[in-house]
Order: sequence, then C-alpha cells, then structure tokens
Amino acid sequence: MDIDNDQLSVSAELDELLHIIRRNLKFLQQAVSTTYFRRIFRGALSKLQEQLWNDIISKQSFTGFGAAQLQRDVSALAAVIDSYVPNASGAMGSIHGGIRLLTLPLEAEGSGMTLRRASDGVFKDNDAAREVLEELGIESLTPQNARNILQRRV
Repeated sequence: MDIDNDQLSVSAELDELLHIIRRNLKFLQQAVSTTYFRRIFRGALSKLQEQLWNDIISKQSFTGFGAAQLQRDVSALAAVIDSYVPNASGAMGSIHGGIRLLTLPLEAEGSGMTLRRASDGVFKDNDAAREVLEELGIESLTPQNARNILQRRV
C-alpha cells in the first residue's frame, strides 16, 4: 500500500512547534545581523538533525504509515527552515536519506527499488549496501546506518 504524502496532515504537536519556530526565527532575524543569524541558524539546525536522528530515527520503529507521517512532518519542518535560509534543509541529508529508506514501498511498478530489495542488498555486504544507497541517491548514509534504519521498519 502506497501512502500519498499530500493526504497526510502535519501532526498536531509539530504544527504547534512550527508556529513557535516561525515566531522565534522571525524575531531573531530582525534582532541580529544576517551573519550572526546564519551562525545561530546553522548551530540550531545541526542540533535539530542530531536530535531527530538520535531520538526518532534511531530509536523508534516505523510502519509504512508511520514512516510516511515522519516524512510529511520533516517536509513541513524543511519548508519552514528553507523559508528563512534557502536550501538550508539540505544540510539534514542523513535525515532525508533515512526517511527515504523508511518510506520505500513494499512493491514497486517495474524495476523500482522496494523495501525488500533494499534490505537484501544492504544486509548482504558493504559493497551491495553502497550500490543500493547509490541507486537511491543517498550519499549521506553509511552501510551501517542504512542497516540500522532498515531494522527500524516493521
């Protein structure tokens, strides 16, 4: 079953958090110089990625629906981030790569990558894992990270 990301809404908890983030970033952007704002922004973004990785992606188990909801929430967060510093969410490459793995479909039309095919390659050996990651366009994850993530999918 493929889940359409556009049909999901941002979780209520994140919606409230996004409102607070927008308010605080707007204030900070007006209160400090552009250089200082970007420095603070980079530090906060790094901490955010670390927290998302350590507290959510590395610890939680995900069904297909749960992975799709995470993808929707992170997309909403990335949109807010990019509205203040264009393309800044690209710095969260490992988060986006992890979500890409978590949201692989069980079945694909044609020769597309499936969860099963990715798992077979990632768990075979490091070379096969690198091939899977390369095919998916994921440069930010190591084979070990990919294995850990795929083990979180139920």
